[in-house]
Amino acid sequence: MRRNNRFAWNTLAISIAVGLLMSALLTGCGGGEENARRERERLATEKLAEQNKGGSLSEEVLDSLRVMKERFRITKDEYWEKQGGVLANDFFELWYPPGAVTVSHGMFAFQQLVNARSRFFRFFGKDPGDHLNVVCEATMVSFGDNTGLDWWVYYQYKVDKSEIVFQPIDVLYQRNLADVAVPRGYHQWGIGRLSGDRAPRWFSDGLSSMMSDEEWFLDNFLTEFPGEDVKMSIGDIDSALKKKNDRKVYRFALYNSYRMVRRIAAAHGQEKMAEAVLLMGSGQKPKKAFESAFGLPYDELVAYAMDFKVNR
Repeated sequence: MRRNNRFAWNTLAISIAVGLLMSALLTGCGGGEENARRERERLATEKLAEQNKGGSLSEEVLDSLRVMKERFRITKDEYWEKQGGVLANDFFELWYPPGAVTVSHGMFAFQQLVNARSRFFRFFGKDPGDHLNVVCEATMVSFGDNTGLDWWVYYQYKVDKSEIVFQPIDVLYQRNLADVAVPRGYHQWGIGRLSGDRAPRWFSDGLSSMMSDEEWFLDNFLTEFPGEDVKMSIGDIDSALKKKNDRKVYRFALYNSYRMVRRIAAAHGQEKMAEAVLLMGSGQKPKKAFESAFGLPYDELVAYAMDFKVNR
């Protein structure tokens, strides 16, 4: 790649800065004053941006980036000091923010997208089609401002515009979520494309979670709420997944949708799940598509799926 040693990954500085950022985000989530929370976020993200300015990439890192550029068949690799950079091939165009180290973040996310596309093709037997535009936000503040989403939602996807906006990749990485969140976003967008955006939210979210190996995180989240009743009605699940306005309710809904899909997959196989998505894409309404693929009335399939065991 056409970078020189003035672009760098200063691991210690980034870890400290992201730690400050996450501390700011988490401190204000328990019902504190909104203005105070936003100010903490602003100060933390300014610190992160300042830390991103200095340093230099080692020759070893530069060499790895060149290898990945060839491996992923990247045909567009440009950078502007104020706008940031862009990496693109025949399937993705990924924008990353300006900074000394952000090309590494961008390439990491690009690798996750390439891997997710391969898994998606193996699962469904076809590509979602279209050219996907991906934006990796610079800060959690800009992510919130541009999407209207809070920190417990990793991304915003738009099927009609073939676009995904992610939280800052370095923040997701520090939270040990980047290799889950990025594939999950791609899979959910792809399911939307193949289904004609007809897949119910419980199915779309649950299947994208399963394909992205999100189980460990969803199980771990339950430890925050020992003894609480996790199960929700199908209507409440779909509503929570659409609104995304309450962290606990949203993640309980994610847990329900994941466990439902896993139970269906164990009983009927992944091929039937792919078939249901493709039937929706051919124009069938969701209930009809599920009944055609699984050979069961929709309500019976949902009732079976909801009889899952909570894994605590």
